[in-house]
Amino acid sequence: MRILLCTNGSEEAQVAARYGVKLAKILEAEVTVLGIMERAHLVMRLDKAVKEVRSLLTEEGVPFQALTRRGRARAELTRQTREKRYDLVVVGSLGRAWWSRFLRGPTWGRILRAVETSVLIVRVEKPFSLEKALVCSGGLSHADQVARFGGKILQMVGASATLLHVVDPLLMEHLTFNKWISLEQFVQLDIPQSRHFLIGDDMLRGLGIEVEMKLRHGFATVEILQEA
Repeated sequence: MRILLCTNGSEEAQVAARYGVKLAKILEAEVTVLGIMERAHLVMRLDKAVKEVRSLLTEEGVPFQALTRRGRARAELTRQTREKRYDLVVVGSLGRAWWSRFLRGPTWGRILRAVETSVLIVRVEKPFSLEKALVCSGGLSHADQVARFGGKILQMVGASATLLHVVDPLLMEHLTFNKWISLEQFVQLDIPQSRHFLIGDDMLRGLGIEVEMKLRHGFATVEILQEA
């Protein structure tokens, strides 16, 4: 597995990098550390940050290479993932200004669309622990990819999963005349959403992962955040 750890020297980015180092060790991954210098006066901060990540990787015995690029974080991150294939990109908020723009606009949405690989955004620093993960099923074919890739990581770290699907009450009322359909009723429906939900469950269980299936009703983003 190949992991790309990105930092611009901010504490938020370093939090993600430290998390990524621990994850890389467990997954026995090969790591590329990408330092991005957005402003010339921050060069010393970036050098210090990259040295810290290099030191952590060396201590953990994780093979790595380190690169430094100058430019806009979004552009350089996208460029790197196009030049080399990665299985996972680990990033933080890339500074408070970036996270603020993410909350108020499509900045990270553009990154996620541009980067042709899975992206892990680490928001806060906690003792490393990956015992249970929330796997969200969108109900269509891309949900199978989420379950497949997420399942491989969970299998390697020995974690369990909550498999969540959020249904639109209006859609369910249109299809079944029952706005607040139960989990048991939902999995019996012959619709793409329920079929892919069950496929995801089968994939995770086939990897030996303990799975709890959950169904929520409402706006997907809101319900996912509440479940998390």
